[in-house]
Amino acid sequence: MSRFSRPPIYFPLFKERGPGGKVAKGPQPWGWPQGSKAGILGRGKRMRYAILSDIHSNLAALEAVLADLKARGGADQLWCLGDIVGYGPDPGECLDLLRRHDHVCVAGNHDWGAAGKVDLETFNPDAAAACLWNAQRLTEEQLCYLEGLPLELQASDFTLVHGS
Repeated sequence: MSRFSRPPIYFPLFKERGPGGKVAKGPQPWGWPQGSKAGILGRGKRMRYAILSDIHSNLAALEAVLADLKARGGADQLWCLGDIVGYGPDPGECLDLLRRHDHVCVAGNHDWGAAGKVDLETFNPDAAAACLWNAQRLTEEQLCYLEGLPLELQASDFTLVHGS
């Protein structure tokens, strides 16, 4: 599977019993349904937060993740750990879709690269080209949103940052 077809990563946080009745500790990763359609949360349960990261302008994958999240009962808020834009073909659409949801977001290196807040000389040539290409496809308002993203954010008892 290429990096262009894999879904963004998201880690729902919950306090529920997992398989075998064991209590889940901390963030539990999952991407696609396994076994029961209700997933580990059970029917009717709702996550407090769903953590997304590294969307990289991949609208099809973001839509699939959000559909899966909805099928599992949704979340009170999305936490985005950056790199909304990047290598994929749909930077503006990904930004717009994310922003239609209750969310908090920190900047990823590609977000600030597309917004012109970091020197693209520090990027590899493909990543730098992707930032420039994405920037040309974003509206001024979308670029301002990316430019205004913080590098670090406190949410609940957690510190949100991008990993690059």
